[in-house]
Amino acid sequence: MKPVSVFGEQMHTIHCVELENGTVKKQCLRFREYVYVNYFSISDTYEVPECNEDVYRPLNSQVAVKKFLKEEAIPHRTLEGVRQVMEERGHHISTKQIQNAARSVRDAVVGNTGPHLSTTEDMLKALQSQNPDRVKYWIDAKQQLHFNIFTLFPDALKLFVHGCPTVTQHERWQRKVERWSLLDKQERKKKISEVLKKHPDGMIFASRIMVDTTFQLGDFYVTFVNGECPRFRTARSLKARMLPLGFFIHTTKERPNHKEFAELLRSELNLVQVAGEPRKIPCVVIDGEAALGEYAKAVDSPCVRCDRHILTLISHNCGQNASRGAQALLFGKKVGGTFRAGLLGSFSMEEFEEKLKKCEKRMAAPVFEWTKAN
Repeated sequence: MKPVSVFGEQMHTIHCVELENGTVKKQCLRFREYVYVNYFSISDTYEVPECNEDVYRPLNSQVAVKKFLKEEAIPHRTLEGVRQVMEERGHHISTKQIQNAARSVRDAVVGNTGPHLSTTEDMLKALQSQNPDRVKYWIDAKQQLHFNIFTLFPDALKLFVHGCPTVTQHERWQRKVERWSLLDKQERKKKISEVLKKHPDGMIFASRIMVDTTFQLGDFYVTFVNGECPRFRTARSLKARMLPLGFFIHTTKERPNHKEFAELLRSELNLVQVAGEPRKIPCVVIDGEAALGEYAKAVDSPCVRCDRHILTLISHNCGQNASRGAQALLFGKKVGGTFRAGLLGSFSMEEFEEKLKKCEKRMAAPVFEWTKAN
């Protein structure tokens, strides 16, 4: 989508490319009650086909090509790899078409991966012989090799748990926040200002779990689980140090895989729980992958999405221009030296829903729908 100004009104145009011919393009613009469609070619040699039914490819053939592209060609392949597979089948598609189709494919390889590392069954057999309970692999119906490798660090888990607030401390703080939610806006601001004097960074319990998945390592993903430890701090910034609690190497981003590792993480955390004074994990911070919410469920903690990853995910799904336009509405901005919280800075669900209604006409439709659904 690209922003344009029509008679002083900010609109967005949608650009499309023909599936088998990258020189033929279509531009769609919705203006008030009309939709304007403009077809054009970027090549001087394009030959307009005759009006004959035999010339046009049946619609179900196009549907079959798109289905193969999304279900067979894109998963676990780089952009160049997808193009090679499609050309071998006689389909010539553009880079932009592949990128657009990849937006809705969970296991699409995003970004530049560099040299592509290949994992073999022999490698996995050797690893499984050393760690039979932590290495699993299988071959699916498409003859693709899949595997899960789990690793956790017991000493780091113990240090992390002992640094978490007690259940009593956490419940006391929750009750205080619930009372604040019933106050009027000015009184609530006053209470928050008092807390910020004692905690300038706004961090009450620096004992969060951070979960993030990285993509550019080979023919697999790696999900890292880190934990804050307030007992160890950086000398200069005084920020809580991060401890690596474990990592998970996997070939798909499906929710059941993450659920299995999350349950293993919960079991290991329970083994190092403080007897007589149980601890509570304040929250789990995840990137844009909804499946990572399984880690928050496993440890019974609120799930918080990282702002940076939210913006990246919106940019990937809705386009960079749409995400830039919605950034201030979502995250807030400074007005006259005072920061005004955005939609995602709402103090309660009621406040969020009220702000969301006001944003409907101010942000791009795809961003609004994504925000409403997520």
